[in-house]
Amino acid sequence: MALFAQVGKEVEGYIVDATDNQALAGASINAGGKHTVTDYRGYFKILINPSETLKISLLSYKSLELSYTHVKQNAVHRLEPLTQSIQEVSIIADSKRLRDNIAGVQKLQSKDLALTVGFMGQKDPIKAIAHLPGVGNGGEGNAGLFIRGGSSGQNLTLLNDAVIYNPSHLLGLFSVFNPDVANEVILYKNGSPAQFPTRLSGMVEVKTDDLVADSLTANADVSLFALNGNAQIPITNNWSLGVYARKTFFNQTVWPLLEEVGQSSFFKKIAYDFYDLNIVSNAKIGQSGKLQLSVYHGGDDFNFSLNNFGIKNGMGWSNTAGSAKYSVVLGKNVIAKTIINFSNYKFNYSLNQDEYQAGLTSETEDLGLQQIFQIYKNKNQIQLGLQYTRHRFKPNTPFSSSFGELLVQGSGHVYHVNDWAFFATHRRPLTQKLTLDASLRLNYFQNVGPYNYTKSNGEEAKIPIGKTVSDYVLLSPKLELDYALSEVSALKLALSREAQALHQISVTAVNFPADFWMPAINDSKPAIALQSSLGYYADLEGNGYSFFAELYYKKMKHLVEFSSGIVNLLDDIGIEDHLLKGKGESYGLELFARKNQGKNTGSVSYTLAYANRTFADLNDGKPFPFKYDRRHHLVVNYQRKLNSKWNVSAAFNLSSGNAFTMPAGRYLIGGNIVNEYGPYNGSRMPLFHRLDLATTRQLKQTKRTQSSLAFSIYNLYGRQNPIYTFFLAEGDIDKQRVAVSRKDISLLPFLPSINYRVKFR
Repeated sequence: MALFAQVGKEVEGYIVDATDNQALAGASINAGGKHTVTDYRGYFKILINPSETLKISLLSYKSLELSYTHVKQNAVHRLEPLTQSIQEVSIIADSKRLRDNIAGVQKLQSKDLALTVGFMGQKDPIKAIAHLPGVGNGGEGNAGLFIRGGSSGQNLTLLNDAVIYNPSHLLGLFSVFNPDVANEVILYKNGSPAQFPTRLSGMVEVKTDDLVADSLTANADVSLFALNGNAQIPITNNWSLGVYARKTFFNQTVWPLLEEVGQSSFFKKIAYDFYDLNIVSNAKIGQSGKLQLSVYHGGDDFNFSLNNFGIKNGMGWSNTAGSAKYSVVLGKNVIAKTIINFSNYKFNYSLNQDEYQAGLTSETEDLGLQQIFQIYKNKNQIQLGLQYTRHRFKPNTPFSSSFGELLVQGSGHVYHVNDWAFFATHRRPLTQKLTLDASLRLNYFQNVGPYNYTKSNGEEAKIPIGKTVSDYVLLSPKLELDYALSEVSALKLALSREAQALHQISVTAVNFPADFWMPAINDSKPAIALQSSLGYYADLEGNGYSFFAELYYKKMKHLVEFSSGIVNLLDDIGIEDHLLKGKGESYGLELFARKNQGKNTGSVSYTLAYANRTFADLNDGKPFPFKYDRRHHLVVNYQRKLNSKWNVSAAFNLSSGNAFTMPAGRYLIGGNIVNEYGPYNGSRMPLFHRLDLATTRQLKQTKRTQSSLAFSIYNLYGRQNPIYTFFLAEGDIDKQRVAVSRKDISLLPFLPSINYRVKFR
């Protein structure tokens, strides 16, 4: 008689919270002495034999045990939270939790976002990211994130694999990401990972929930400033739909109030509102396939007038982005992903003064396809992929008229790009304590016609459709070594080279939506960055504390600055002919400590940073501070649960002021005031600091509804943090009596808000 031995099986799956389907990272998975933990997606992979039991456990959750026959491939396992108090808990630390963390990467889940203090009661993923070390912002009224001394144009922002070219509403006070949409936010500070388009500084990836909803739920958040609502709708057992919408009504509340109290003597008749719409569909296909469709559209409308000048300004901008992602398990060791994405960003600007009108529009559009294979073989984790993106940039199409007569009607400059990429990553433990992560991205970046330009002899030249204008082959390698010092601490060394072939051109003193994108072309080469970092990480999970300290150094070349301003764009100039080229350097120290257990929780983040630039045509070719070189940046977050109904939170921000160029003297020459300026970016804006508070009261709950009332105060002690500074000359030039005064323009004062939130299920 022949005997056949029954072999085991290698299973993959996901662990989620049974109450809200949120992924649970760090859950312990055991099978017959074999052990692993879930990653940030709640994902695990383990070999189980017929005689073994799969055991799943996590602090504060009920454990789950499954026999061999009940363990299904690619299943979602739900853990029930513990409701009773625990008298004594034994914790065994696992260094794999540290091994799963990558140097320069921090993750925030929806539960983390819920603890933050939001502007006007709105929890915001991007504002939460700005509280992390190594990330600066330009202050109030500035939409950019500045990661490790880089510009906002050196960052990549993704929503479900689709690029968001302008991720901000209301000049950075809100982001385009509805807080209910963001299931997880990941910050990368060592450039972008190999499978994504390359950026010099960093990347922010926002992911929505990819699980199929098993019951109908709806949420609504109502305040004096906005209405935010969403619903998750199960269509079938394997298909669900999520709809998220947000609309502000500042024009009926905030701006009339500020004008009434005379907040600004410089601005008047401010009108601004925005809206967002997200639609996300998740579906299970077959035994192991998943399909996610994601669509986003949002827009802003901003109008204001300037006192004393009779100038009326109007700006409008919108983002549209979508993606389709299909993933399937192929055999035991391979996961295949196919992604199609689309992005579009539009901006229009208008200016009116008396009988003069002018304006411009710009547009950026992408269409891409990506194929990825993730391979798990023994101790190796390998990822291979191909990507193609078709870019179309139309930076500016100007017009101007006076007394009804057309002065300029530009045709705009359109740039067409084919962007091909191959990428590979490999993760492998070299020894019991040492792990290697290596990756490479190879890009072929091709500018193609139609393209018109002016030769050095003044002759006009035209390049036909499809013909190459200029092209680049770009290499972006990365290397990380992770050495476990103990079960709860590790050293991480990271080295990388980034090559970015897209430039964001800044045309204003702050990061307004007028800043636009264009490709590296002709003499405007792709920007290059070399970066290294060394960090110490400790995760004392048993005591609820975590800590890291990281040093970084980055050197950049082929940086560009626009030599003109937004008014010059109205002349329909060739932008690539008005770019200054230079290089940069940044380095610093990042410290972060967090307590995430107990009634009192919170974090402290501190960054000591230096960022310099050198341009031959600026500051006599000498190095100068980058505009957003903020030497010190401190953020303190605090949360306390008072009882079962009340909790409070606070956030304090303090940072050095932005660098700017101060006039050193003024002269009257021929009846005109002539300024003499000091060192380029040699002066500083005032110290930035602000305290925000929030408290939430849980209201009566029923089987079908949960509700809460939130009170928040933005800028508790009314600090006037300037968004920019200018100098106003007043007097009589003919009598040689002129007084010049400095004017600091601030945006928002002490601002309270109240939010009512209700959840239906």
